[in-house]
Amino acid sequence: MIFCNRDNTHGCVKILYPSRRVVFNASYVFVDIGLGKALGDGVDVVDYLNYVLHVARSNPNAEVLAIAPDAWGDYPRNTWLATEFYMKMRKRRVPSNLTMLIVVHGGLLDTYWMQYKILYYNYNRLVTTGFAIPSRKMDLSHEAIDCNRKPLQCSASIRAIITKARQELGNNVLIHLLGANKRTLMSLGESLRHIYSFDSDAYRLAPSNKAKREDLGDKRFMI
Repeated sequence: MIFCNRDNTHGCVKILYPSRRVVFNASYVFVDIGLGKALGDGVDVVDYLNYVLHVARSNPNAEVLAIAPDAWGDYPRNTWLATEFYMKMRKRRVPSNLTMLIVVHGGLLDTYWMQYKILYYNYNRLVTTGFAIPSRKMDLSHEAIDCNRKPLQCSASIRAIITKARQELGNNVLIHLLGANKRTLMSLGESLRHIYSFDSDAYRLAPSNKAKREDLGDKRFMI
């Protein structure tokens, strides 16, 4: 399991587009457009594509995971953005160290899940592909869920997506949790082993030697 944060204390650095710094001494680099742009007008698809490819080429020894452009709470626009990004990407030379993550807003609704499956098959022709699940504030169904207040409800929705993906796309499909907190992670139970990576800024120094032995990071910090 890979834990990404912004200061690279755990071997995976999280960067938000359009950060000027793109080169890191890290095994994994996670690129996100940020919640502000996902909630607002979004990003210029071509500019963001150029940025993602630039980050991947600038870190040839790292695995670079990048979020496909998304629109929080706007399911039709979200799938449209991911489709537009794919259409532009298929005309480019894609670095082999890049993995694209499709954000599954509204993914528990059958109409959109079918579109995400098609997107997965299309992307997978070009690049290693997985799914990213919103895990701080979740919009997988008709009503948004605050995962800080309702971790059990969020973890149940995450498990439902994992089950769909593994049953219909194979056991090796990559799953990333966006902004996951400790309570949600703990609520996942055995399903946590199917999570490839997650990002969070909610980490602290481990308060005791016992916590250091049981942490998810580098023995100094814990999520």
